Amino acid sequence: MNCSSCNAENDPQELSCRECGKSLARSEEDLQKVDPKSTALIGYAIGGVGFVTLFFVTINLEALTLSSQDYLIPLLLTALGAGIVFYARTLKK
Repeated sequence: MNCSSCNAENDPQELSCRECGKSLARSEEDLQKVDPKSTALIGYAIGGVGFVTLFFVTINLEALTLSSQDYLIPLLLTALGAGIVFYARTLKK
């Protein structure tokens, strides 16, 4: 399938052009589809923020007086990111 904007070749399952990013949706149903690649990237970003935050909380244990609740948000973000990535891998292309 060729993009109507830049004429780049794309897979028929793609929801956006690889070159210019323009939407390749042909119907209302196509607009309702979830892009597995974008969903996985969002999951990696959220999980990465959680992991980095957990890393900094762990490093600063001696400098700060932290409770067990200070680990809660980083762990939840990491778990949420992993869940989103898992969900993205189960989506059909």
